[in-house]
Amino acid sequence: MGAAADTAALKRLALEAGAAACAVAAAGPLAALPRFRSALAAQEGPVPAWLARGPERRAGIRTWDPAARSVLVCLFPYWNSSLDKDFASLQPEDPETFLRDAGRKKINVPLLERLKSSGAKPMISRYALSRDYHSSIREALEAVLSRAAGVFPGLEGKVFCDTSQVMEKPLAAAAGLGWQGRNTLLLNSRLGSWFFIGGFTLNLDFAADVQPEYPGCGSCRECEKACPSGALSGGRLEISRCLSWHNTMETAGGPFPGERSGWAYGCDDCQKKCPFNEGASGTVPEFLRPLRS
Repeated sequence: MGAAADTAALKRLALEAGAAACAVAAAGPLAALPRFRSALAAQEGPVPAWLARGPERRAGIRTWDPAARSVLVCLFPYWNSSLDKDFASLQPEDPETFLRDAGRKKINVPLLERLKSSGAKPMISRYALSRDYHSSIREALEAVLSRAAGVFPGLEGKVFCDTSQVMEKPLAAAAGLGWQGRNTLLLNSRLGSWFFIGGFTLNLDFAADVQPEYPGCGSCRECEKACPSGALSGGRLEISRCLSWHNTMETAGGPFPGERSGWAYGCDDCQKKCPFNEGASGTVPEFLRPLRS
């Protein structure tokens, strides 16, 4: 079995497990490290300690897994344009209980109370309307890795999904799955940005995918104009102003910039205005579908 056939078989396992797109990248250095460093240095407010700690450890996947020779990167949709009509009806009457039942560990209860007292109906971001993706995607990827080990003798790897020191968006871009838009999220021409990124390292050599030509964002600034807290500018995110950062990582404090927009957990405003999300067509796997659908 040749390298191309091996890669196709590996991808098929991921697609069968719910990924809408996947690609292989070589386990080499990432050219995005200088951009990451400059983005940290340009922050006007405090930077999360876990993000600033040891940026050189994000230089490439081998600093995280020295045995890596290839990487399979997967995109798992949690939303598509056909679900937009259901957004309002999917919002729970009791957001706090819903979020706790869905596995969210940090909930800003004072923010919920402020929104309710103002007469606003607290909104939960599309990505948080399903079970906590960290565990569900990790389970799916562990199953794919286990099946792949049965197909490719000697195969071993490590799963990543958001919580590891892996620059997932640049890695996905290097694999040819999209480009980082002006809202700093990975954009894919077919899936928009309504997806999670995850994958696993491989201690065997698989043929790397070639990055296609992508349209990029051009002169579009809709995401920057839509940000309720003014956190986006010049393709950079000011973390200390990001409403989503505050309402998912803080359990008290506020009021925060932009909270009058009604977002109680997460914020979709920059993504809602992105033209590439208007026709996003990724099939949402069962384990990522909204819990109230």
